[in-house]
Amino acid sequence: MNDHPPTASPEVVRHDHGGWLSGPSITTEPVPAGDIQAGDRLLIDGTVAEVTDVRTGDFWLNTGRHAPSRAAGASFAR
Repeated sequence: MNDHPPTASPEVVRHDHGGWLSGPSITTEPVPAGDIQAGDRLLIDGTVAEVTDVRTGDFWLNTGRHAPSRAAGASFAR
């Protein structure tokens, strides 16, 4: 037996592209990898990630070779 009232389904929150909703809305713009710095917030597949560190060096790429590149570590907001 369950004496607890039914819980409401979670509210659906969507990105406000036009800025019509009251309150702050997110604005986005493309950013070159060379301009990303620690502390920046990135929108990745609809999830906000805060850049924790950036490293520059020779990295192995998906192409199977290594080249000068940048890598960014991030923490994702929940």
